[in-house]
Amino acid sequence: MTDAVSEESPSLYSPPAYTTGGYCVSGQVRPYKHRSGTSYLGVYIAVWKGQYDEQISWPMRKMIRLSVINQYNPSENVGFTFPTDDKPGFQRPTTLINSRSGFPKFFMLKPLNDSEFVKNDTLHIEIKLEDPAPGSFGVAEKH
Repeated sequence: MTDAVSEESPSLYSPPAYTTGGYCVSGQVRPYKHRSGTSYLGVYIAVWKGQYDEQISWPMRKMIRLSVINQYNPSENVGFTFPTDDKPGFQRPTTLINSRSGFPKFFMLKPLNDSEFVKNDTLHIEIKLEDPAPGSFGVAEKH
């Protein structure tokens, strides 16, 4: 959070992991200070080149849920869901890692300092990938 306030914004990736379907993915967070002066936490998912890429179907078709966990009251988690649709980041990777997808203004950092989301200097972020409901792709959805 100090980096975001000082306008130094390193992106932090979780180690890549394989989904049950064989896709290699990781989470990414990026604290940053917006030109308005407000600091945000961007939360994203990225698809990596993986060992099963030739055996799985592309593009990845999942519903992605990104959540920040309320460590004192999990019923008050903050999260957003979006479909992978045909976004470039969910095509088969041709480089080590595809472009990320997610939300640059996922969470405002100022209230995060004094919230129930940080406990013992730790913030928990959850990424869920689920199969979409039949016929849900190609349908516009509000997010």
